[in-house]
Amino acid sequence: MPIEVVNEINKSKSYSYDDKTKRVVNLKPFSKSDIDEFLAIQHLLDGRHIPYRFEKDFHIQILNA
Repeated sequence: MPIEVVNEINKSKSYSYDDKTKRVVNLKPFSKSDIDEFLAIQHLLDGRHIPYRFEKDFHIQILNA
């Protein structure tokens, strides 16, 4: 994944990119998840045509990374 995208994801307060698992990880409990940040990351990934899938607890698995 492009470093610019990783840096943008890592700017968020609730999410971080884990390079080992190729996942965007929700750092907060499910009940305190920031949905606006989640949607912004989704928009960022869609805009860069990066394939992904949603997982439990607002995690995002990057596909073909």
